[in-house]
Amino acid sequence: MKPRRPKDIIKKELEIIDKLTGKKIIDNELLHKLRTTYKKLRALVRMRLGMGNAKVLPAFLNKLYKTAGNARDLLLHVEYIKEATREKSSYPEAYIKTIKKEAAKHRNKLKAHFKGFDKKRLLKEIVDALPKEATGTKDLLRWQKQQYATIKKLAAEAPTDKTIHDIRKRVKDVLYVFTHADEQAYVKQIEHLKILAADLGQYQDYSIQLHILSVHTAEILPEESIAIKKAAQIWTAGKKRLKKRILKNLSLE
Repeated sequence: MKPRRPKDIIKKELEIIDKLTGKKIIDNELLHKLRTTYKKLRALVRMRLGMGNAKVLPAFLNKLYKTAGNARDLLLHVEYIKEATREKSSYPEAYIKTIKKEAAKHRNKLKAHFKGFDKKRLLKEIVDALPKEATGTKDLLRWQKQQYATIKKLAAEAPTDKTIHDIRKRVKDVLYVFTHADEQAYVKQIEHLKILAADLGQYQDYSIQLHILSVHTAEILPEESIAIKKAAQIWTAGKKRLKKRILKNLSLE
């Protein structure tokens, strides 16, 4: 790994989150940055602990991540709906208004949660839970192989939304850990993982759009149902296309 102690990397990621919590406007860009930083932090800690898909960060950060995710999913849903219903005559204005109102509630919860962010306390809590011995290249590669073995096992099953999401989390973990380490040594793996992660992310986005629709079905007005049904068809077709490509590209060495 690079000659940076895990503590230094963790401190840097927490500093990024600290700056984000001071922003007045909570938009999609901020929410994405917040969640990505959390994932990078979580990936490093999972690797240091030799763990796979497990909760390893303080409860405060987990709640921050989840609340930011709820807000981002809804704001992203609005953008996906707009993209799928470009024709002005079919624009589901009432439905979008409902979703924006729901998103505002989660953004307000996030703002309130920001007030409890304590960088020093979180840094100490995370670092104290890590092994005292240093992690070397052999440890990193051993953990990577464990993740790849689990990914292959998941891919060998009849893939569901849940298993594909589990695959995505492990792929992203390995990608983030490699970028924390010596990128030149893992450049080929990083390039392949980035392409795979992009497809997995798009698949997850489509899944989220369909889930939000299912939750808010009762709130869709009859005159807006045709446009929203069209959007659902686009997302379903996108998932089907991406699943084939993802399973084809899951050759990890």
